[in-house]
Amino acid sequence: MIYTSMVAAKEIELRQSVVANNIANVSTPGFKQAVVATHAQDLLGAPNSTRSYAMTRIAGIDSSEGPIKSTGNPNDLTVRGDSWFTLQGSGGEYLSKNLSLNVLESGLLVTSNGDAIKGQDGNIYIPENVDLNVSETGEIFLKFPEQELMASAGNLKVVTAKSSDLQINQRSQPYSNVAAPAIAPVVLAGALQQSNVNQVSTAMESVNLSKQFQMNMKIFESAQTIADSTNRLIGN
Repeated sequence: MIYTSMVAAKEIELRQSVVANNIANVSTPGFKQAVVATHAQDLLGAPNSTRSYAMTRIAGIDSSEGPIKSTGNPNDLTVRGDSWFTLQGSGGEYLSKNLSLNVLESGLLVTSNGDAIKGQDGNIYIPENVDLNVSETGEIFLKFPEQELMASAGNLKVVTAKSSDLQINQRSQPYSNVAAPAIAPVVLAGALQQSNVNQVSTAMESVNLSKQFQMNMKIFESAQTIADSTNRLIGN
C-alpha cells in the first residue's frame, strides 16, 4: 500500500508540473499545451509478473488552433490548420505557428528571438531598402525602390504535422521527424495565433490533481501507521 500510494503521488506530481507549465503559458502567443498520457507498466521479476502500476509521460502537444489576434503589423504572420513555419535554432530545426519578421545586418531573415526563418531552399536573405510582403500561400515578395512590380524571393518552408507527429525538444519547442511539405498553407499577415490553453478547464484540472495528490498522501500516512502498529505487535 505504501509503494502504491507513493508511485501514484509521483505520477500525479508529474502531471501537476505539466499543467502548471500550461497555465504559465496561457498568454504566450502560439503556445501549444503539452499532453500527458498514462499507461500500465508491468513489474519485472517472477513474483511480480501479475502486478503493474501506472506510468505517466509527456506524450506530445495538442496542436489545435488557438484564437487568432490581429496585430496590425504586416511583419507578424500566423499559419492556419495543421501547417507550421520552420525555424532554425541552436538545437536544430523546430516548428512554430507564428513569425515576427526581422532582418539582420547580414540580410538574414529571422524571427523575433533571432532564430533563422527557413525557406524551401534554405536560409532567406533580404536585400537592403526593399519592402517585404508575404502572400497567403507563404510566397515572399520584394518591392525594390522605383520599381512598380514586386519580385518573388521564394517561399517560406511551411510543413504539415498533426498532434501525433509532434515531439518537444529540450527547449520545449515542437518539432517533427515526419512533417511533410504543406500543400495549400493559409498564411495570415498582421495577426498572431494565441495560446490554445483553456485557462478555466486547466485550472480545474490543477485543483483535481492537487486533491488526488493529497488523497494518496493520506493513504500513505494510513499505511505507515498500520505498518508501525504491526511492527509493535510483532515486537511484543
